[in-house]
Amino acid sequence: MPKMDGFQLLQECKKDPALRKVPFIIYTATYTGKRDVEFGISLGAVRYLIKPTEPDEFLAMVWEVLDGISTGTIPEAIPEITPDAVYAEGHIRVLTDKVEKKDRALEGQREQYRLLAENVSAVIWLLDVATGRYVYVSPSIMTLRGYTAEEVMAQPVGEAATPESNQLLARDLPDQIARFEAGDDTMRVRRHEIDQLGKDGAIVPTESVITLLAGPDRRVTRILGVTRDITDRKRAAMQIALTSHKLALMNDVTYQDIQNKVTALRGYAQLLREARTDGERSAFIGKVEDILAQVHRLIKNTKEYQEMGLDQPRWIPIETAIRTAAAYAGPGPTVRIETDLHGLELYADPLVEKIFFYLIDNAMVHGRGLSRIRFSCAEVPDGLVLVCEDDGAGIDPQKRATLFSRFTGDMPRFGLFFVSEYLALAGMSIRETSRSGEGARFEITVPRGMWRMDGATV
Repeated sequence: MPKMDGFQLLQECKKDPALRKVPFIIYTATYTGKRDVEFGISLGAVRYLIKPTEPDEFLAMVWEVLDGISTGTIPEAIPEITPDAVYAEGHIRVLTDKVEKKDRALEGQREQYRLLAENVSAVIWLLDVATGRYVYVSPSIMTLRGYTAEEVMAQPVGEAATPESNQLLARDLPDQIARFEAGDDTMRVRRHEIDQLGKDGAIVPTESVITLLAGPDRRVTRILGVTRDITDRKRAAMQIALTSHKLALMNDVTYQDIQNKVTALRGYAQLLREARTDGERSAFIGKVEDILAQVHRLIKNTKEYQEMGLDQPRWIPIETAIRTAAAYAGPGPTVRIETDLHGLELYADPLVEKIFFYLIDNAMVHGRGLSRIRFSCAEVPDGLVLVCEDDGAGIDPQKRATLFSRFTGDMPRFGLFFVSEYLALAGMSIRETSRSGEGARFEITVPRGMWRMDGATV
């Protein structure tokens, strides 16, 4: 009943002489308390039924009332009209009970929602558009950013994200609101990737599902957000990209190495054709067999590497990796390989060995007068610097800018390009820091967490 409830209808019927004798059965799902029943009967209802009631039971009640009236067991007329003041007092008590019951139900729901919001891993938040302040932030913000909910609610909203993410939000969020207010319902809920700032200064990649809350006029007054940490998802995506890139690099490495071996084979084939003695032929054939064995090993290693799915990172003892790389590079007895690494290990995949191979190979090819290649390391505020230096002729200043390029003029180069690419993909970096007149000096910067000394991670 849109304008009156059953009690009001019953009271009005009692006042109408033409309707006073009509038997009145209250059938309700709204007023179900003991005081409700007592009030309805006091107003003159002959029966008080609470929904749901089976149809057969309901019809039986109607026939019982009609039979009661016909036999006189139920009075035809309502004996007395309840005074308006008495009715109002009783009705107020009933309505008060109803409101209190609703409040208890709502409080129970609020408690359920509170427990839900406070125990989910995602951060639930509510932002007031007019003030630009959070009016609610769930406690899980502590896990995400290291702040308490109270600290975040006291901060301007712009302090939550990095400057870059704030710029994106300043562009995208007003556009979302404007389009929604203009009638585009697809803009009510949108996903935004936001880099948030932790209390310790760390950047936390997150995804926020933003829902616009508006009144009947579609004016957005509040924004409801659910934010979750997507670090693992980002890391997985980066790992997939890294794996693909590493695979391409490994293929390029193999192609370059085999091409070099084929060039050497062609040279020995020419020498074989020009050989005049069996001894010369036997020596050249031995060189050819050695090169073929190296090509076979390259192909086998590449196949094994691919079958491993580009092996997962592990702690690699760097001195061992350098010694293995030096054995492949073959610097000869005139060049010493020195290490001063204090048990250094890097968290990397086995391909890191190629880094040291190309650094040694580069020194041998370009370091005129070379007699020593030295590897050392030192801790710095941002992590660790791993140094490779030699006593050769050094780097031509005019070539320093293109040192790590894939091509120099028309000449393809691979070694230092590969070193730079691999280290960048692995989260490290390299630069050449020698001074004019000195040998080459390469510095590899390794972030914290990716290196350790004698088993102790730093």
